[in-house]
Amino acid sequence: MSVYQFYPERNAIVEEMAALGAVVHTLWYLSTLDILFIQLLKGGIHQLTRNLACELAKDNIRVNSVAPWFIRTPMTEDGLKNENVVKELAYQTPMRRSGEPGEVSPVVAFLCLPAPSFTTGQVICIGGGMSVNGFFMG
Repeated sequence: MSVYQFYPERNAIVEEMAALGAVVHTLWYLSTLDILFIQLLKGGIHQLTRNLACELAKDNIRVNSVAPWFIRTPMTEDGLKNENVVKELAYQTPMRRSGEPGEVSPVVAFLCLPAPSFTTGQVICIGGGMSVNGFFMG
């Protein structure tokens, strides 16, 4: 079953994506909110990435996801002002700090370049080792 089966404009969408050559989804690795819906949404986006990668590969379109951990952005400013949050973040993250936007954007840019032409359907975690350390809450 095609992801675009119910969309009559599928060909136009695929042609536009083919001109770009790459699609990169971005969604936090772990939400700071413990809400089931957010976790389901992220899982759905990651599975959509995999499905689209398989479906669009024949059109020479690569589809990948980037999953950052805790990145210093305006959305996380308040949390990073809280000393307990900073301590917990350092405890959970092997690199002992939050990430910076400049540590995520080059990965997204790389995935859009021709160089990773054989990379598709991947979820790239950018988290200072968090994804391999597990979700142990100390």
